[in-house]
Amino acid sequence: MDFFDNKKNTVIVNTTIHKKAKLSKKEFLSRVRNFEGLRTRTDYISLFISAEGENHHYLTDLWRLINEGDFRLGNFSNYVLFIVSLENNFFNWFKNAEIELIRKQICNWISATCLNNPDSKDDILNSLYEPYAKEVQYIIENFYSPDFREKYSYKRFDPKEKSPFEQRNLILERNSEYKSAAISYFNSPPPKELPNPFEKNFSITSYRYLESIFPKIPVRAAYIRDDDWIAIVERDMEIMKEYYGFETGKSQFSLKDLKRMLSDGETDNMMRSESERAPLKIWRDMFQNDENNHSNIFDPIGDDLEGGFVYLLKEKDTSFYKIGYTNVESGVPSRRSGNQTGNPRSLILKGYFPVSSKKTESKLHEYYSSARKKGEWFELTKQEAGNILDQEWRIDNHFF
Repeated sequence: MDFFDNKKNTVIVNTTIHKKAKLSKKEFLSRVRNFEGLRTRTDYISLFISAEGENHHYLTDLWRLINEGDFRLGNFSNYVLFIVSLENNFFNWFKNAEIELIRKQICNWISATCLNNPDSKDDILNSLYEPYAKEVQYIIENFYSPDFREKYSYKRFDPKEKSPFEQRNLILERNSEYKSAAISYFNSPPPKELPNPFEKNFSITSYRYLESIFPKIPVRAAYIRDDDWIAIVERDMEIMKEYYGFETGKSQFSLKDLKRMLSDGETDNMMRSESERAPLKIWRDMFQNDENNHSNIFDPIGDDLEGGFVYLLKEKDTSFYKIGYTNVESGVPSRRSGNQTGNPRSLILKGYFPVSSKKTESKLHEYYSSARKKGEWFELTKQEAGNILDQEWRIDNHFF
């Protein structure tokens, strides 16, 4: 995965990292002024929630990072994270779904995997984090066919019993149970990140293969380690002593070593073997301009434009016009008919044109605010209405 390809990946920048050090932004920048790079590492969060339950917490950490800006990721313990990057599809999944729904989606996927591997079902359940195992059993018993194993047993596909057409229909019926169970269980289809186990036909022959078939979320981080943080950023001898166990007599470091580490920290450029320069540049730019960004998502070009159409309606025999917006061209006629309802005067569609986003409509409303009568209705001259539909006028006045 290309860490900086923000067309494929979402790059999340820690713009409040100075608060962890209890420093101002200016003071924090001063502490890291000599940095030339940040360490980088890729980890994979498996959707297999093992008996230890660690991944359950890792998924929650990832959700909190995406939705709350909390950069404490359990699978990156002992690291202070400056940047985290993950593929857009996983980011959008976690951004648009509550963590409770994500857990249920995973449980439903595991349920279908169990039903697709009936001989390995007990092994799967026994290897799961217990709350998940119980939920999976509940889903199987309540949202899938009660006679699932018999209904879709290999003997049902015997050519002597079923024609190819009947076999195909039986396969389609079996495959549809995954989506049907999801809709019954949490009222929406399953996410594409959890592909239908019946269609994929995962074969689990032993525990050794169990975790390998579960989807994994690749997460790449740019960071410094806790020991570097204490020596370079916090620069506190008492914390250094505590971190290295100096006072317990178990540390391999002497007081002289700790003083040297604090002293060297002033000039440490952080260019370790696994360090990269590019993530530091991204972090520094966003950290310094956080007041203007209002976001911790690295998106220098932006991708929030959702094209649509601005249309102009006119009340017959009046100078009243409506400046409206629809996101699809086919919606323009329905806007006229919808506005006609309850209006005693005939409405005339004067024209419409494509725009880059709904913001264009609001900017036109703002431009003609002194002529606003009510809502999206304006009292305009014939020339003013004509200007709105004139592409050259819109270009000259920067309405795109």
